[in-house]
Amino acid sequence: MNKSWSELNRKMQIQLKKEATFADGIEPLFELRKELMQAVDGFFRDFSREEFCAMPFINAEGCHLKKK
Repeated sequence: MNKSWSELNRKMQIQLKKEATFADGIEPLFELRKELMQAVDGFFRDFSREEFCAMPFINAEGCHLKKK
């Protein structure tokens, strides 16, 4: 998560927790969703299916890398 996303997430969570600021928390929620979806769309636009699926967990170790 980058700094901008982290800040939007923090702001959204603080506002959504309180009834008085709940409505205000919806704006950063939608802004965060928009930015995250743009990042995901970029993955699909910039990578072929083979590239996208080649290594789903970069630098990860563990049983999820083994075939089931």
